[in-house]
Amino acid sequence: MALLLEGMTLVFENETLEEMHPLGIKGFISEWNNGSFCTDGTISKLSFFEFQDGFCVLAAMKGMGLAISTRYAADVAVFMHDGSPWLPCLWLETEKHVENYMMCWHVTNKGSKALAPAYFKRGGTLARFQGLTMDEINDRISRAGVENGCSIFKDEISGRILYGPNQLCRH
Repeated sequence: MALLLEGMTLVFENETLEEMHPLGIKGFISEWNNGSFCTDGTISKLSFFEFQDGFCVLAAMKGMGLAISTRYAADVAVFMHDGSPWLPCLWLETEKHVENYMMCWHVTNKGSKALAPAYFKRGGTLARFQGLTMDEINDRISRAGVENGCSIFKDEISGRILYGPNQLCRH
């Protein structure tokens, strides 16, 4: 199965996270899920509007012992707002969906079904802006609030309301 890439997205193999996080993948989800968590059973992903949130989680994953390389995606693959990988990844493949959304899947597990967070079904999401850089997204999109557990964004050019991941809580 394929997972939706939107905003800045971290993708990881479930088996690796299960082994490395002290409480397994369920513990990781309880600590870091911002409403964007999605899994096909082999890989999982978290997405972020603010790249600082994504890098904060990436740093925490390194602290759990996951391999974070500066040359290739070892235990965590990072995709930027424009849908491009931050570093090459040998265990994932990507493709643009017919509706212009970027998707990824584990090289051993491509299926015909695409998985996305619950807010994706509510309407427009950040995934519709693939191809724009992080700066272009920040110039165009603003946070407009939270509703029913998901963030609301406003496209300042079209006036459209979008749904997406929540910010990380800052203590």
